[in-house]
Amino acid sequence: MAIVSMLLEANVDTEAMDAQGETPLSLAAANGREDVVRLLLDKNAKVDARGHNRHTAIASLLLDRGADVNTKDSSPNTPNLNFGMTPLLWATKNGDEALTTILLDKGAIIEAADDYRQHPLWVAIKSGHHSVVHRLFDHGACTVELWRQLGPEGIEPAAIMADASLLELLLRFDQGLPEDKRLYRLYSDPTALLCKSRCQSEAVVRFLLDFDADPNGYSDMQHRPLGYAAAVGNIAVIQLLLERGAEIEQRGKTGWTPLHRAVKYGHSDAVEALLARGADAAATWKEPGLTALDLAREGGDQEIIQLLTKALQARDQRAS
Repeated sequence: MAIVSMLLEANVDTEAMDAQGETPLSLAAANGREDVVRLLLDKNAKVDARGHNRHTAIASLLLDRGADVNTKDSSPNTPNLNFGMTPLLWATKNGDEALTTILLDKGAIIEAADDYRQHPLWVAIKSGHHSVVHRLFDHGACTVELWRQLGPEGIEPAAIMADASLLELLLRFDQGLPEDKRLYRLYSDPTALLCKSRCQSEAVVRFLLDFDADPNGYSDMQHRPLGYAAAVGNIAVIQLLLERGAEIEQRGKTGWTPLHRAVKYGHSDAVEALLARGADAAATWKEPGLTALDLAREGGDQEIIQLLTKALQARDQRAS
């Protein structure tokens, strides 16, 4: 601080830029030095809200001193590194609810996109920042026009991230729109979202099943829900899908049954659960007819080998 004061007393140029186009003020702001920021502003440094500023107090100070709330990133020396990000876009990307609120209250344009046409709402959704998404919705961020512009990317990130609360927020909003304006019906469907979630979260799966997702449907890659659940070894989701009518022998593009997938990925609990619900241990895959036991022997998991061997023995006994 003393060095900065001494340099300012010597009338150094407060607008001088380094090789990256940063001024003393932008560097002080980026590094969270509110004391230096105040000193530079008192010396009439040009207020500039550009840059990736994570410091709410400093951002508020700059705005109070007249910084443009809607300015976009720019640097004459590094044009290829600029994305046209506004302060609001940076705040939503960082998940900073407090700064997002301040910027909105100061008049930030809620629909302002960067050079890649990314809107604050989409950035917050994709980053999984629930509170910021809520804040943007509260400020009317999502017009019907913007919602439709977002297309499937307005909802799918929440399913992919297996984030039930965010998914519910988005779908509840979508439900409140006129039927012909809903993204959910125009661009997507519950079964596609179910498969995109890869059935990692019981809460997401349950929510989508309640939205009429088909437990026997296919993804765009021709995989199926129970196979996804078996591949990640999620017992709760396996049980839920079966309770909701999933076919225990459903096969996807590869021809594997859920049992094959559970064996392949070494999930003994999932293997046991599927067998307990009647999965066929003798079901074959490809020529010359590889069984789940063949896959287990390739993997060398003795617990799974024992489970399948017992299941096959019990099957033979019932047949005799």
